Amino acid sequence: MKMKNSIFLAFILGVAQGPAAANDIDGVLKTLGFKEQSIPAGEALSRANRSGQSFAVQLAGGRLVVKPVEHSVPDTNVPQARLQAGPIRYEGTDRGEWGGQLVAILPGGERKILLKKNIIAIPPGDKHLLVFSGLAHLGLREGAVYRVDSPDQHPRLSRIVLLPDAPVLVVEDPRGKVAGQKIIIGNSSLMAMGSSGQGGNLKVLAREQFWWPLFPNSAVLIDNHLVIGMRSGLAVITLDHTTVRSTRYFVPRAAVTPGAK
Repeated sequence: MKMKNSIFLAFILGVAQGPAAANDIDGVLKTLGFKEQSIPAGEALSRANRSGQSFAVQLAGGRLVVKPVEHSVPDTNVPQARLQAGPIRYEGTDRGEWGGQLVAILPGGERKILLKKNIIAIPPGDKHLLVFSGLAHLGLREGAVYRVDSPDQHPRLSRIVLLPDAPVLVVEDPRGKVAGQKIIIGNSSLMAMGSSGQGGNLKVLAREQFWWPLFPNSAVLIDNHLVIGMRSGLAVITLDHTTVRSTRYFVPRAAVTPGAK
């Protein structure tokens, strides 16, 4: 079922900085119009999968924004990941089981294919770029992290590590002592990787999570709370550094009827 943004009012709330605000995530979500519900399983998970609502999250101007978005099939010919590194532009496509690619577009317009894999994210870096690739299809879940050295001059790509799950979203984690740490939301897992991008820095924080059929579409980190937007509601994961303290599920208190004015 497709749903138009115009039939909804976005929920917007300013989130104050500091521990007091972070510890009141329940109050934040209550004000946004969400309530906690048991993590769905079995038929409840199937109903959540069939939900006509999906929610996206973002931080804008210091504010947490949660808004309904329509279910849609992305145009797989349009790059989902883009990054400019000096004069070189990087574009990554994700075409599911048909495969994607990472392309470097050089200053003269030449297109150089660096990798023939589905590209999930290309987070910005200083001296190198990290490239996250993966595929979840018919029980197959695979992923990997690559590094592009000299990305603004003579890009050289190498594989750093294979992932135990297909990555879906990558979030910058500013809490670490070293800038650049990444939190990776997998198809059904949660992982973390240090800023250096070395394979030994990969840590699996949680496995076999419930959200794999709910299509996570966005995520933000608010102090120690990772909020993930997905079909039917939100997942809220409370972290103590890189240890998962709790995983909870929130849904809108009142369902929105498609086509309502």
